[in-house]
Amino acid sequence: PLQPLSKPDKDWSIILPACKNSAHLLKQLEAIAVHSENSGTFEVILIEPDPLSPDLSEILDSLTGDVTRIPREAGQSLPGMMNIAAQTAKGKTLIFMTEPLIPLPGWLHHLGRSIKNHEKNTLMGARILTPGNSIHHAGLLIDNNHAPVSAYKHVAANFPNALKERPFSLLDHFISISHAFFHKIGGFWEKSGRFLFMDICLRADTLNASKNSCMYLPDVCLVALDTNDKAFIPDDATWFYGRWHGHLWENQEKFYAEDQISKTDLDAARLTQSMASADLLE
Repeated sequence: PLQPLSKPDKDWSIILPACKNSAHLLKQLEAIAVHSENSGTFEVILIEPDPLSPDLSEILDSLTGDVTRIPREAGQSLPGMMNIAAQTAKGKTLIFMTEPLIPLPGWLHHLGRSIKNHEKNTLMGARILTPGNSIHHAGLLIDNNHAPVSAYKHVAANFPNALKERPFSLLDHFISISHAFFHKIGGFWEKSGRFLFMDICLRADTLNASKNSCMYLPDVCLVALDTNDKAFIPDDATWFYGRWHGHLWENQEKFYAEDQISKTDLDAARLTQSMASADLLE
């Protein structure tokens, strides 16, 4: 197991890589500060980028409150840096983000309520929106190419099917996990790269008897400031698919069939939302 360096004495540790876009980082940190009040004690742990630009350094130097900066170690992967941050974390619950996400009001309240309602080793995910108020992430499915895809990507933020709390085998962009379980499971595997959240979800499922290890929480809502597809890194994909070969069975069609929604319905919902986002609807 990964060994923590201290006993947790806070409610939450919010761990994230500091965004290289200084404007996005400021928005993110401001939203965390404003929308985390009255939901328990929390700290923010920032993993610094390498190299650290002068404007970003100025922002980080100006931060006050319970904020810890961790310099990026040469040659260390993001999963490895997340583990280093988690070892110093003092929160009973760890929250990880891999990109600039803006939490909306009540996010920690809803997260805390859901944690009480589920088994202690459950990983929690969130509903993540685009700035245009479309779904960016609402849990991951496996398509017929054995690739993970967002369940209701590009539909409206309030699309009814995306507002259901439900288990998923995979989550991305944001996860919440208990401090104790994260260290018991061994943290993130350094070779997982861009698949670090998906990998830890699958590993949790191998340890938990219930097999509903990952829960999507639509009431925990955040906005992604950068929704562009991330660069494809062959080494990450080779490791992930090699590691989990035989576990990534196609479930997309079954999922939509159980939700009683057809591809035609989805295409229509996405088209409508696309027009709304572009202000083409009267």
